[in-house]
Amino acid sequence: MNKFESETIQKKIKNAEIVSFDIFDTLVFRLVRKPSDIFDIVNVLHNSRCARADKVYNFRSERIQAEEIARLKSGADEVSVLDIYENLNGYNKKKKEQLLEEELFCER
Repeated sequence: MNKFESETIQKKIKNAEIVSFDIFDTLVFRLVRKPSDIFDIVNVLHNSRCARADKVYNFRSERIQAEEIARLKSGADEVSVLDIYENLNGYNKKKKEQLLEEELFCER
């Protein structure tokens, strides 16, 4: 970044009411090769905690599809994890809440 770009960014920040930063891969990193690998871990974790009838089998692809749907509906590049889980089809509210909690646990 050159001096002009730095000064321009500083002016924008100074005049902004809210400033947010994307800290992933800079200050925070995951111990997986790809971010979506977390969904495989969620699948295994969930299945280790629940009865046979409550197991999930395609969580990775379903979670990825839910995110794609959420992005299409919002028209934005970034959507919240709550938006994503609202678009996770085939699960009742309780199961979505469990999977979300397990995903957040894995991310932490």
